[in-house]
Amino acid sequence: MSFENKVVLVTGSSRGIGKATALELAERGADVAIDYVSSEDKAKKVVDKIKDMGRNSVAVQADVSSPEKVKRMMEEVNTKLGGLDVLVNNAGVLMPSPLQNFDKKKAMKTLEINLIGNLLCSKEAVPYLKKSNDPVIVNVASMMGELPSVGIPVYGASKAGVINVTKTLAKSLAPKIRVNAVAPGVTKTDMTAKSTAGYDQEQVEPIIEKTPLNRLDEPENVAEVIAFLASDKACFITGNVIFCDGGYFLK
Repeated sequence: MSFENKVVLVTGSSRGIGKATALELAERGADVAIDYVSSEDKAKKVVDKIKDMGRNSVAVQADVSSPEKVKRMMEEVNTKLGGLDVLVNNAGVLMPSPLQNFDKKKAMKTLEINLIGNLLCSKEAVPYLKKSNDPVIVNVASMMGELPSVGIPVYGASKAGVINVTKTLAKSLAPKIRVNAVAPGVTKTDMTAKSTAGYDQEQVEPIIEKTPLNRLDEPENVAEVIAFLASDKACFITGNVIFCDGGYFLK
């Protein structure tokens, strides 16, 4: 799966799955734009790693829930890297908010970043993607988009929305642009660590017990699935969601 001469933008890529995806695609030959909100130092370190591979890379600051900042980000990527072939909508937040402690402010922020941000980035990317010979959008959803999400109902709803948006855009943007999604299970990232007390054994053990593969996932594994969906090896796949959940749905 080669990405030689391709330009990729990965949102939320200063850490976690986004960072792993950016590095994976760069290793396969892509020039990669690293989007971040506040972690400039971390984003620049990812850029440096990509440049050490002999690829071009830039760090772009943008809150994906802001229409103006997203538009500016796409213009900057196009100007500095010369176009756009692949958009990976990865930026997201996880804010535990069970019904009894429901917080409207947290709920709105979750929806604005996880769902609206996905749509804004896709909208602004389409004019650039249409100039590519093989344009692709890959969305990062979650297995919680298909499961009862006790304790994180808004997060689950936002990711269910991402799954629906993936299928809707796949239909509306066909045949020019392919759109697919990956839905990870619990993965070892900074974001999920915060929601599981830093992977406190008492909290993650029930998850592991319900997972047939008997472990949490690694960001690099998810990145490889994203790379497949973005590659020409998946040229006849659109509107699909691949669950990287270790068999959790088989429980």
